[in-house]
Amino acid sequence: MTHPDVEPDLVIRRATPEDVPALVEVATDAFRETYRLIDDPHDEARRRHCQTLWLGVYERNERARTFYKRWGFVDVGTKEFAFGGRTYFDPIMASRVPREP
Repeated sequence: MTHPDVEPDLVIRRATPEDVPALVEVATDAFRETYRLIDDPHDEARRRHCQTLWLGVYERNERARTFYKRWGFVDVGTKEFAFGGRTYFDPIMASRVPREP
C-alpha cells in the first residue's frame, strides 16, 4: 500500500508482449556490462603484455567465485588478511590472458 502523497519509485506489474523489446534491451545491457567486467581487465592486461590476470575474492561469496570460474578463472592460492581482530583466508584466482580477444 502506498501513501497518497508519495509516488512509488517502482511499480511492479505483469509483463505484456509489448514489454518484450524493453526487457530484451535490459537483458542485453546487463550482458554487456557483465562482459565488460571480464573483458576490460583482460584487454588492459594484454596491452601491458601480461600473461596472467589475478584477483582476490571473498571466500564466502560463492556467486562471485562461480561467476569467475565460468569465465576461466581457477583457484591458485589464498591471501591472508586481518580485519576486525580476525584472520581471514580469501581465495586468489587467476586466468590466462589470451593473446587475442
